[in-house]
Amino acid sequence: SSVTTIYHGAFADCSSLTNITIPSNVTSIENETFSECSSLKNIEIPSSVTEIGDWAFSGCSNLKDITIPSSVTTIYQRAFEDCRSLTNITIPSKVTSMGSGVFYGIPSITVTVPYKLGENPPSDWNSDWNETGSDCEVKIKYQE
Repeated sequence: SSVTTIYHGAFADCSSLTNITIPSNVTSIENETFSECSSLKNIEIPSSVTEIGDWAFSGCSNLKDITIPSSVTTIYQRAFEDCRSLTNITIPSKVTSMGSGVFYGIPSITVTVPYKLGENPPSDWNSDWNETGSDCEVKIKYQE
């Protein structure tokens, strides 16, 4: 239980992995940690995690539900690329840095953002964080 970082590609291409609970002392999910885990449907991220790396969950095509804990401050580029079954996600208010194309390749996803309509996203959010690719759509739901 002394693991604080799940390193680059640790579970990449584990096509039979369906569920995972990350230990409560982990603070970082690094690049490509769960990329191409095509059978992964559910993942529990503890409130100790502060960053989600580049392509951390890319290609997790059956991932239907993920809750980003309020402790997360950084989501790197294309973290959820091609998570084609993901339809809703909420970005916590502490996320001050967001990479490009975080939801690239998802056919249709509603992203609840931590700011109001008419407000600008945090300054360290990449200007194309919601870039999607062809035949894909990111719907933005604003705070009230």
